[in-house]
Amino acid sequence: MSVTGGSAFVIPAKAKHPDAACAWMIRLTDEQNWMAAEKARVQTLAKNKGINTGLFTGSPKADQDIKAQYVKPSGSAGFDQVIETTYQVLDGSKGVGSSPVGQQIKNALDNAIVSTLLGQKSATDALKAAQNVAMNAWNQTKH
Repeated sequence: MSVTGGSAFVIPAKAKHPDAACAWMIRLTDEQNWMAAEKARVQTLAKNKGINTGLFTGSPKADQDIKAQYVKPSGSAGFDQVIETTYQVLDGSKGVGSSPVGQQIKNALDNAIVSTLLGQKSATDALKAAQNVAMNAWNQTKH
């Protein structure tokens, strides 16, 4: 299971120039611009002697092209395995979408993970409890 977060662009309902805003967003997030952003990032990483973990853009093609061109072995087998695992997990991930109770669902899942890792509950019991919390939160939105 993976959980990611990030930013999103929105166009307010009463925006003066919604078409221009949409065109800007599309241009900003096209693959060519992601590659330019990564090229600049590579220079900063080299200057600061950082490790390039890749750039996770929301565009699978850009992510893979960035990985192929810029992500090189770091010299740490463990760190390199984490980078590779991140790409593998994201490759098979599914989006959940937004929900009026998204934060409650995330909290319930986090609590299930922690209680399992601490040995307080089995994974099955922890996930059942998380499901109950999530469903209770969801059912409250119907009133």
